[in-house]
Amino acid sequence: MAQALNSCGKRLFIILALLICLPTASQEAQEPQEPVLVAGGGGTEIAVYEYGDPAGPSILLIHGLSQSHLSWSKQYKSPALQKFRIVVIDLRGHGASEKPTKPENYDNSSVWADDIDAVIKAKNLRRPVVAAWSYAGVIITDYVRKYGDSNLAGIVFVGARVQIGMPGSRSHAGPDSRLIDGMFDTRLEINIPSTVAFIRACTVSPLTPEEFQEALAYNMAVSPEVRGGMVSHKIDGSDALAKLKVPVLIVQGERDRLVSVAAADFIAETVKHAKKSYYPNAGHSTFMEDPGRFNKELAEMAAR
Repeated sequence: MAQALNSCGKRLFIILALLICLPTASQEAQEPQEPVLVAGGGGTEIAVYEYGDPAGPSILLIHGLSQSHLSWSKQYKSPALQKFRIVVIDLRGHGASEKPTKPENYDNSSVWADDIDAVIKAKNLRRPVVAAWSYAGVIITDYVRKYGDSNLAGIVFVGARVQIGMPGSRSHAGPDSRLIDGMFDTRLEINIPSTVAFIRACTVSPLTPEEFQEALAYNMAVSPEVRGGMVSHKIDGSDALAKLKVPVLIVQGERDRLVSVAAADFIAETVKHAKKSYYPNAGHSTFMEDPGRFNKELAEMAAR
């Protein structure tokens, strides 16, 4: 089970509790769902949620650094996607999943791959289309490297990075990616404003007050140790990209200030059969900023 929280962690969770006690639009629209816990890499429990038609084609949604399954609410609540079986997870260290704090629980490609494999097997997903946002680009390449892509129907890279800490990947970081640095600090006076700035940098247009409140709550539920452990994962996913035979769609906001268009171009150059869908007026969170277009593209890919 998760290690005992230190005093900083306790304060973070007090803030979270205060924030989530306030009603939000999403809470009023739908009753909260209890997650199913699945034993992932090293036995770490991964929280899994399911929506839509259990008999429909499968879609697996994977969020990015410091987020949660709630990031995808405009997908799993969308009437246009209810004919699909939509499975959403909280990454290890996030949301309702178990939160070990040691770096080896996050800088290890094998445990990330095992997490995804465990979810696919536990939910008996039949060749899902996987949408991987931001840091999840690294996670899905970890999975493909270890397990191949034969169990997948396709991959949608969404504002995704597949390289971290590589000399040639510096151009993949957007101009506001430096905001993440303060999110590793255990001092709340630095951590909180850095997290606020990071959330604001995820979209071109500001979130509604209710959306921002919810995003701040689930971001602050992720400890500085977890965030730091993930970024310490030095990885080059290009070897896994080169193995891909399934359909690939690259979704990228052209005004993304956290992950640059160069990161999307790199994936496109490596995966020759990939299709590109660039959003001229969106930032890092294309699926939040233009859910109509994103959901249509996701549905078309899953239906195929």
